[in-house]
Amino acid sequence: MAGISPEMTPLRVPVILAVQPWFFDHAPAGRAVLPMVEILQLLAAETKRRFPEIDVRVMRDGRFARFLELPAGAATMWLAV
Repeated sequence: MAGISPEMTPLRVPVILAVQPWFFDHAPAGRAVLPMVEILQLLAAETKRRFPEIDVRVMRDGRFARFLELPAGAATMWLAV
């Protein structure tokens, strides 16, 4: 992959997210979706945990293929980051 050093192989890590009540306030087009800032915080935390030498204070060029809809009444969600 372009821009990724050979030492950093892309991977997916399963994460359990505690769904907060205020997440449901983020509902474009009438459906509750996980706010992208929450996704970025998850990515930063997991990256820092696995690669402590990486500075995660600045992220750029992020793209999201689609919204991640929140299941009604969910207390937790399984994600792969």
